[in-house]
Amino acid sequence: MGKSLQISCIMLLFTSAILGQDKSFIDNFESYTAMPREVVTLHLNKTVFLKGEEIGFQAYVFEKGTNELSLQTKNLYVVLLNAKDSVVKKKLVLMENGFGHGTFTLDKTLKVGDYRIEAFTNWMRNFSEKNHYSQQIHLIDTNTPLANHMVDKDKGIDAQFLPEGGHALAGVENTFGVIIRDSNGYGVSNAKGLIKDKNDRIIADFKVDNFGIGRFLMTPRPNTEYMAFVDVDDQTHRFELGPFRSKGINLQVTELEKTVGIVFNKSGFQDETFDLAIHNGLNINVIEVDFASNPKQIILIEKENLHKGINIFTLFDNKGNPLLERLYFNFDALKDYSFTKIKAPAVKKDLDSIEITLAMDDINLEKLSRLSISVLPNESLAYGSPHTVASYLHVIPYVRGNVQDASYYFTDPDNKKKFQFDNLLLTQGWSSYDWFSIENKKPEYLFDFEKGLSVIGQDNQKISKELFLHPLENNDFKIFSVDEESNTFIGDLLFPYEDEVIRVSDIGGQSLAKAAAVYLRFKPNAIPKANWQNDTYNGLKNMYTVLQAQSLLSGFQGFQEIITLEEVNVTANRRMERLKKIRDRSSGQVFIFGENDFRRNLFLDDYLRRIGFGFGGGFQQGPITSATDGTIPLLYVNDMILNDFDNLDMWRMDEVDYIEINRFGRRTGALHPSGEIRVYTDPSLARVNFSKQNPYNEVQVPLAFSRPKRFYNPKYNNYSDAVYKAFGAIDWHPNLSADGQGNVSFKIPNLGLDQAQMFIEGVVNGNQLVSEIKTIRL
Repeated sequence: MGKSLQISCIMLLFTSAILGQDKSFIDNFESYTAMPREVVTLHLNKTVFLKGEEIGFQAYVFEKGTNELSLQTKNLYVVLLNAKDSVVKKKLVLMENGFGHGTFTLDKTLKVGDYRIEAFTNWMRNFSEKNHYSQQIHLIDTNTPLANHMVDKDKGIDAQFLPEGGHALAGVENTFGVIIRDSNGYGVSNAKGLIKDKNDRIIADFKVDNFGIGRFLMTPRPNTEYMAFVDVDDQTHRFELGPFRSKGINLQVTELEKTVGIVFNKSGFQDETFDLAIHNGLNINVIEVDFASNPKQIILIEKENLHKGINIFTLFDNKGNPLLERLYFNFDALKDYSFTKIKAPAVKKDLDSIEITLAMDDINLEKLSRLSISVLPNESLAYGSPHTVASYLHVIPYVRGNVQDASYYFTDPDNKKKFQFDNLLLTQGWSSYDWFSIENKKPEYLFDFEKGLSVIGQDNQKISKELFLHPLENNDFKIFSVDEESNTFIGDLLFPYEDEVIRVSDIGGQSLAKAAAVYLRFKPNAIPKANWQNDTYNGLKNMYTVLQAQSLLSGFQGFQEIITLEEVNVTANRRMERLKKIRDRSSGQVFIFGENDFRRNLFLDDYLRRIGFGFGGGFQQGPITSATDGTIPLLYVNDMILNDFDNLDMWRMDEVDYIEINRFGRRTGALHPSGEIRVYTDPSLARVNFSKQNPYNEVQVPLAFSRPKRFYNPKYNNYSDAVYKAFGAIDWHPNLSADGQGNVSFKIPNLGLDQAQMFIEGVVNGNQLVSEIKTIRL
């Protein structure tokens, strides 16, 4: 009865301590975590590649702690590094609402072997925790045997016996976590072991799981030696166990149905009062632990009162020193953040393609949703990522060591997997949040939170008053006022793609725009070097399976040689075909301008006058008016309504893709009595020599955003050979969104295969994570 009363009182202290506690470590933690963090993860189309293939990736950026999509992030750096940590490929990826995607081509200049793909934001460089993404990949070549660049499996093992919380205490029951790994760091599956004392008596036994992880209980006697005996492949390996403290505190965490129990045993300590901190890297709660009445204290905490996902338990003495730490994962609170309602795929087969439709119940079309899907042969060995989006978000930022296959625990987690995951966290020891750093090395604001590019301009001739920045695909036109004293101007929120140039015109006091004699500096102007502290990357979870398949390479029949047409002609034809389709479905007039159309030599105001529009007092003094009745139509530029008509006379027709005019405004969904004009621009169409005096300066951007491109998969000579089925790809589809009925549809090439696997990752309904593997019959 006394023990149950004691437990109840401790449960009541949970709330009062949270509200009233004022310890220095709390202030230190809140100061340390005051600057918001992000976590980035990538979904790769696979992790083992043949030369000539592409890496396809979808990026997801989240707010750390809240696990919500990061809506503010725009700039994401993605780099490919070789085994010497040299950058061999790099991209600046434009993020929108937490999503972005891109590709890397693995050309013939790259050597076979290990590579690492990393993704990070500039802001992440302010912090020491592992909030960035880092994943090992392998590049193989049919002319180079895998054994030359893959690890070999041997029989050497390493065993660690780790007391729960960090300390083992003699005379009381302790929980030990067990990790048994081979010489390459991979778990030795299903190994068995015994714990014996010096008299060869068996004290405990254990069996590790398929990742080489397990646990056992034992009550060690003071001043007694213990040994662990581990049997692997008919060999017995011997390891010393200990040390065991005679004075100190230990802990044991036990998961119950709706609560989590934490048992503390104290021996030899004079202090009676301690503090148990519970945090998730963002918020911290504290419970007082008082040993005055009993050296054994039991705390029960309702799971609904714990943080969602990761919880880090740390016990502090009365001087604020951390003594013990244990990681625990609260699966129950994550139920609402997992989406598992993707129905069986519907397959519609055509002669050269196959359409696949995924139906999703309970999807809210008003909230952000994106999926990325890798489609591989059913026999594929090439998908070796140890993480899903969920496991990377919830695990990697909080642990110090590597996790061999975190995706296993987050794929249909049942009680067995939850117990195995708890064993993994038990063996991780202290979290990535180092309390010495929390107290003494608070993050410094050294690296900016980047939103696009900033530009600082210098007017070399000191005569310009206003400068006009011509529109980009992701930017409308901008007007910059030049400071009269410094002759400089500053602009930001620029999002140029790599194939675009910045065009600047001087419009101050001029009847016509002219080239501006300015010097522009951009920030950022190069991909930064990220020097992560104690950085580790994630290896492949199926390394040995890939190694065993090396004999397949000798039979590979290679890729087909692709003959391409003249790119310029193909691009021009496709543009005219697209514009013809736009004209056919428009209810108004669509004006299209060919390559040598004389109208491309005009400015926009001149052209609109020719087709029946006037201007109230001139372009800069009044709105556009209809020449027939004087009414004012709506004006849209790239589907954005324009209310300010100043400076529109600077727009050149050679940058216009097409103009759609509807005299009755039917595009808006409601009739507008004066109609509407819609102007669509494409800066890539601009002529090099528009006039005798070029009306703008062209400036190359040293670092621009990578334009997302359609995933390219080389054509294999034989889709039935073993190499293709083991290492090849069928297709990759990033950034997929649902239609009005909640369905996601996409097409893959019909390669004559009977079955395929789909690896589906993503976020739906704003914050629900999707991680599924589905086998489909083709």
